[in-house]
Amino acid sequence: MKKHTLIWMGLLFLANSGNAQILDSTVKEAAIRKMKMFSILLKHLAGPDLDLTTKAKIERKLETDFIDNEEVRFYQDLNFQFGRAQQIAVPQYFTQLKVLYPNGASLETSDFEVSDFYYNQARDMYYLNFRCFRDFTGLNVLAKKQVKVSKTIDYQVKIIEAGLFKIEIVSGFLSEGELEVPHGLDKAASEIGKKEISILNQLESEQMQIHSSEVLLEEINTKKAHFETLAEAQKKKIELNYKETKSEKKERKVKEHLEKQRLKKELAKAKEERKSLYYPKINIRLGAGLFITDSSFNSMIETNTNFITENWMGKLDVLYKFSGMERQNNGQWGKGHAFGIFMNYGKQTYRNLNRFMDPNIKLDTARPGRGFFEVESGFMLREELRLSGGMGLMHYNQNKDGQESNASKPYFLATVGISPRLRSFLEMDLNLSWLLINNKIYPRANVNLIILIKCKR
Repeated sequence: MKKHTLIWMGLLFLANSGNAQILDSTVKEAAIRKMKMFSILLKHLAGPDLDLTTKAKIERKLETDFIDNEEVRFYQDLNFQFGRAQQIAVPQYFTQLKVLYPNGASLETSDFEVSDFYYNQARDMYYLNFRCFRDFTGLNVLAKKQVKVSKTIDYQVKIIEAGLFKIEIVSGFLSEGELEVPHGLDKAASEIGKKEISILNQLESEQMQIHSSEVLLEEINTKKAHFETLAEAQKKKIELNYKETKSEKKERKVKEHLEKQRLKKELAKAKEERKSLYYPKINIRLGAGLFITDSSFNSMIETNTNFITENWMGKLDVLYKFSGMERQNNGQWGKGHAFGIFMNYGKQTYRNLNRFMDPNIKLDTARPGRGFFEVESGFMLREELRLSGGMGLMHYNQNKDGQESNASKPYFLATVGISPRLRSFLEMDLNLSWLLINNKIYPRANVNLIILIKCKR
């Protein structure tokens, strides 16, 4: 601890000795120290010896002090054997680490190789590349398979961005190319004139963050030592056939009960988090509504006295989401693109039917209408904009030569609609359709209230 204090005081002296600090070994040593602490905390986060509360503390510490922002992406080695290797956002990485490996995993990181300072002109950012060999081993409970991934990983760590000194990870990816070769259009800091940076009182903040991480690490080690002591004491009692007193037995049962309750809560939380790993691919939409205008725009409300009972429709939509799914900042899945089947059943007045019919077909417009059924297929873009087309079949009673009979007429239709989401389970449909009947096109509009059911992850 004295050694750390001396280093800290020395760095503070360097920081306060002027308004600028040349990119040198002092800054690089601070970055190396911080990355070593990062790898240690990541190892404990993956390990089996800590409860979820302590792991949540580690997550918060990593996200606030070590990661640039929630958009930072890490190399995906948690279920590498079960899908294409890719990068995922840091919150998803931490969630999958807890949920896919509830029994813990081994995440070992070698010592880091460190590059020279580079400069990214697009972000006005100085950074270092850290390379390490990472070995991940654990039982994936979702796939029920043992995962073992050993890869060389690179971390890009910014030192200054837009003139502000801050040591943070901006990405983690599978290593590629030479460590001492800058990416793309980036340049070595030694090649450009801007080598001095203002870090007055800023290096102190970094040292404080490292110190608070060390305090957290001491807390973690204390908890692990306490658990190990209890386990060893229990083991000795069993070996010596130790006979508990009544008070000890009562105390042990209380502790066992509390531990079972804690494990039960953590298991329930882990199950909920596991559900959030994969988005629901199928949405079922159930709803009902009214026609707000029919084949003659704005005429129906004025002329129909039984508007609600004779002009209604029920609907069932089945959507399959195939792309565009992204997580929001709160961890929930956003809206994606979907292919859907849209089915409608309802009734319409004979006044409206009469407008569709051939003049030679006579309908009794005083009677309530009969049902119709429609099926369309199409797309819902971002689950909001509907583009679909299909066929329908309307039923009616016709009067021909003084004789009434049941008849049906098929027709084609196309629909454009919008579906704003009112709640996570509640949507509203506003649809405009065009019906092709007897080589004529008739417009129709309806509004529906929808219950949204998400299933099949």
